[in-house]
Amino acid sequence: ALNANNVDLVGVSFGSAFDSSITGLGGTVVAGSTDPDDIATIIKDLVSTTFENYSSVSVDTLGTGLPEFAFSAVCVSADTGACVGDEAVGTYDRSVDRTFEFDVTFTDTTGVPGTMKTFETYALVDGGIVATETDKITVTPLPGSVAMMGAALAGMGYIAYRRNKKTT
Repeated sequence: ALNANNVDLVGVSFGSAFDSSITGLGGTVVAGSTDPDDIATIIKDLVSTTFENYSSVSVDTLGTGLPEFAFSAVCVSADTGACVGDEAVGTYDRSVDRTFEFDVTFTDTTGVPGTMKTFETYALVDGGIVATETDKITVTPLPGSVAMMGAALAGMGYIAYRRNKKTT
């Protein structure tokens, strides 16, 4: 099932207790250490190796802002490869710095000015999260709607004034 879903299983060995389970699932075992710095280096190297070559880059909230707002992203440029909808696609090698540009739109679905929502936005490489950013959206009324509301209030005030003037 892991291979069918393009998942690479890698285990860090600490005394070989689970080595056969990892290899039995088609995974790779890497020698461990008890030194925290060594463990951090092992994990960093494994992550780097996992993403050494990739073919897709995208941005998404993965539903963290729903239902208060809608999210959309469009790839607008990639220094190599091509933009196809919300993804940059191509054959990429991690040893080369790349630049990708996305237009991201957050649209309020509540219609309630002052509504604030905090959520996560993710950078995805081949569908896996490689970076996380915390974002915040606050719903503000459109300038035209503020002017319309002001005009309506002024009109209602004028009508009330005229009505009050006629009765006195």
